[in-house]
Amino acid sequence: MYLLQPWSHTWLPLFFASMVIVSGVEYFTSWILEVLFHTRWWDYSKKRFNLHGRIYLGGAMCFGLMGTLIAHFVHPWLEAKIFSIPLQTARLVAWILFAIFMVDFITTLQGLVNFTMYQTRLKEFAEFVEGRFNEEWIKEKEAALKQQEEKMLRHIKKFPSMTSKEFHKGIEALRHRVQQEQE
Repeated sequence: MYLLQPWSHTWLPLFFASMVIVSGVEYFTSWILEVLFHTRWWDYSKKRFNLHGRIYLGGAMCFGLMGTLIAHFVHPWLEAKIFSIPLQTARLVAWILFAIFMVDFITTLQGLVNFTMYQTRLKEFAEFVEGRFNEEWIKEKEAALKQQEEKMLRHIKKFPSMTSKEFHKGIEALRHRVQQEQE
């Protein structure tokens, strides 16, 4: 509202000032988030009249409309209410709101950092797996496991009462497979 003050008693200039200022904040926010976290959080590239996919005309017009409405109706009403509050109470409320804002800011920032760290670990794991295990290696291991499974199924068929304290779950799973085959 401070930046819009020079146009606060007009309509059309206030509309355009709101468009430019809020869209500028949105553009800068998009850019700084991408620089800091290597992720583009929104992309308007498919919308007409966009600027680098960070902002677009439709959104800017909404910002202009909302800025104008807030400056002409909400802000004067809210300002009158705030100035009617005793100074000490207003300061206390301001500090409480500031604390809430800071908690939200820190929580959001922590979430963004955690998201980026998770994505980095996931990318590193994917690169590790791709580098070590190609499709041919996977098919080879699947075939070897299939052969082993067939041998184990034959053992379960030969020794249906087989038990083991250590391999109980595996034996039960094989026994279940044998029962399915027989049905």
